[in-house]
Amino acid sequence: MSTTAEPANLLANKWHLVESGEISVLGFLGLETVAGLEDYPNLLDLIDEDNLARGQALAVAQAAGIGLSLIAPPGVPEDRVAYLRGVFEATMNDPDLIAEPAERSIPVNYASGEWLQEFLASAMEVDDSVREWFASLVD
Repeated sequence: MSTTAEPANLLANKWHLVESGEISVLGFLGLETVAGLEDYPNLLDLIDEDNLARGQALAVAQAAGIGLSLIAPPGVPEDRVAYLRGVFEATMNDPDLIAEPAERSIPVNYASGEWLQEFLASAMEVDDSVREWFASLVD
């Protein structure tokens, strides 16, 4: 499951700027390979594992990985959560919904509720220095 919105926007709507030389792609920051950008480095791969900058870049990539999420408040009964997740998945696979983006070569990527729940739990496991850095951005 992918949640790469900005690379999709670049590829679908602005790639002509790359082709004309008006902008240059140096790389991308993401949690996974982006179709169409295979020839460009993922910036995470260029940073040493023990470098604070890698933790910072990973935190930014994880925040972007959450994308535009639909959430429910704590305490929603599991049967309702399952129903909402099923309706959302059916919507994201509806041929009428995905027809226009497909025409424009915009990938419709979505993450399941189960994936997002696991992803968020994993993303919360960050080094204290990264947490402090992120907090300093909003002070």
